[in-house]
Amino acid sequence: METALTYVDLPFQPLPPRREWEERSQKGDKYVRLHAHRLLQEEARDGSLPTAYAYPVQAWRFGANLTVIALGGEVVADYSLRLKQKFGFTTTWVAGYSNDVMAYIPSERVLAEGGYEAGDSMIYFGRPSPFRMGVEDLILNQVDATLALLAGAKK
Repeated sequence: METALTYVDLPFQPLPPRREWEERSQKGDKYVRLHAHRLLQEEARDGSLPTAYAYPVQAWRFGANLTVIALGGEVVADYSLRLKQKFGFTTTWVAGYSNDVMAYIPSERVLAEGGYEAGDSMIYFGRPSPFRMGVEDLILNQVDATLALLAGAKK
């Protein structure tokens, strides 16, 4: 068995101005208010809010017959389908919720569609904004880089 763990920064969409967080903290849905209040506290403590998230990508190779690709967060099905298509449907196992659960991890398709998994859920995960377009390619490229670290990596 061979294994490797790497990280890639997934950028958030541009953050709203502070006055918008202040407004959100005073009115509207309870969870929106709590989210805004928490982010205002984080900004006051740290001087700024994060602009990206260090995302874990891990791989295990068990001989020639099984590769496990472990992705952080609640990844949408598009990742599994693309990775199995690329590396083999019968020899590749893609696992989400691995090493960290920071948010839904949307594909480009899901980001373009919008809605809960694309961004609205970030309130409940405590993230400052949705992920930017392009995160799918960042993750898939990091999978390639992680697999390349394994001895005898397939190209």
